[in-house]
Parts: sequence; structure tokens; C-alpha cells
Amino acid sequence: MISQSIDGLRHLHCKGIVHLDVKLENILVSPNGRAVISDLGSARTLREGSVETLAIFTRPWAHPNLTALHFTGSTAMTEPLRMRVPIERAKLRLTFDLYALGKNILRLLHLHEPAKWHVLDPYVRKYLSLLACRLLGGRNADDECALEVSRASPSSRYSILASKRRPLTSERLTANTH
Repeated sequence: MISQSIDGLRHLHCKGIVHLDVKLENILVSPNGRAVISDLGSARTLREGSVETLAIFTRPWAHPNLTALHFTGSTAMTEPLRMRVPIERAKLRLTFDLYALGKNILRLLHLHEPAKWHVLDPYVRKYLSLLACRLLGGRNADDECALEVSRASPSSRYSILASKRRPLTSERLTANTH
């Protein structure tokens, strides 16, 4: 699911689109097991449109630069954590999505009780935790991504990230349960 979410963000980012509301609730899993990024109602283009736009995001998963903005309001009656903030389009950053992805990777890793952590290979758990912390702590520049990945084009930075992934196999997942 994480791998496919990264691929989905890569697709959006290569098209010059920032999602702004990356969270587990916006990653759907199809019956065939494919993860799909949903709820593009908050997505904004980086280059096209008016000078100012409205950033719509969920506060707990948002980048600190978004949450620091003076917000015009929330949908407090129905969704108190959903923020609506005017922002200059030039200040939108792809790193807002990468930060949110990092927070949600940590959230996903800690959804299960520690007694059930054996389901996931300790190497994979540590790798994903480090990846998430890098996404969170880096306040990454627009020309970089996790793990000191390429400072070149968006497509190359994500392909380098993809090359660092180790596929999860049923053998690797069950190796630690014995």
C-alpha cells in the first residue's frame, strides 16, 4: 500500500499537482488489493489558476507551514480538523504531501498493538520508520525527496525511491513468526 501510494503521489506531482490532504482515509484499497489515492477535491495545481487559492487540508496530517497560516475557517460542525486556508499558489509545495505521507506511514506502523508487530519484518518496520522520519524531519526542499533521493526532476527522484524498496513477500512476512 505504501509503495502504491508513493507511485500515486509521483503521478500527481509529475503533473504539477499537490494533493494537500494525504491521509490514510484518502487511500482506498480496491478488491484486487491495489491502493488508490482518492479525494482530489483538495488538490491544487502548482502553476495554473489564480494567484491565490484555497488550501483545504486535515490539520493533524498537514505540514507545519500549512498549519501556521492564518486560517479562514473550518467545517467545524461536520469536520472540526478540516482547515481552509488562503495561500498564494507560488507557496504551494510538493513537500506538503511528502510530509503528510511520512506522518501517515508512522500512523500505519503504529495502528497495530506492539504484540502483533511480528507480522511485519523488523527490517521493513525500521526502514519504513526511518523513511517516515526523514519525510517528517527534512522539511524537504522541492528538489529532494526521502533518503537523499535525487535533486533532479520529480520523475527521477521517485524512481530512485522506488529502487530502494525491497518487495514484501509472504516468505519475508512469515519468517519472523516462527
